[in-house]
Amino acid sequence: MSISSSSSSTELNNGVNTTVSVVLKLRASDGELFEVKQTVAVQSEHEEKDGDKEEYDEKELKEWGRDFIDAVHLDDLHRLLIAANYLNIKALLNCGCQKVADMIKGKSVEEINETFNVKNDLSPEEEEAIRRENAWAVQ
Repeated sequence: MSISSSSSSTELNNGVNTTVSVVLKLRASDGELFEVKQTVAVQSEHEEKDGDKEEYDEKELKEWGRDFIDAVHLDDLHRLLIAANYLNIKALLNCGCQKVADMIKGKSVEEINETFNVKNDLSPEEEEAIRRENAWAVQ
C-alpha cells in the first residue's frame, strides 16, 4: 500500500495559515486508489506521546464510516472486520458489526445462509437435533 497526501489551507485575517483538511490517498495492492481524510485514517488506537492528542469530529467520522461500510462488498466485509479488530479501530469495527446485524435482522435461518453464502452440510436428523437443543434461539 502506498500513501500520498494533499491538504488545503486558508489564510486567516492575522496572516496565519491553518490547515483545514488533509486527504490521504491510499493505493491498495490491487491498484485501487482510495481518498480518505486523515482524521478518519488515523483512527487506529495508539498511545499518546507528550500529551499530543488530536480532536476528531465524531459525527463526521460516524457518517463517513456508515457511507464507507455501505459501499463495501460483502466479500470484503469479513476481511475488513478482521483488520479493524486487529488494528483496534473501534469505530470501524462497530460500523461493520452494525452492518452485519442489519443484514441478519428479521431474516430466517435459510435467508441468512443465502445472504452469507453458508452451505448447510448437516443431515436433516443433525439439523433437527440442533434445532431442539437450541429451541430458544430458533423461532
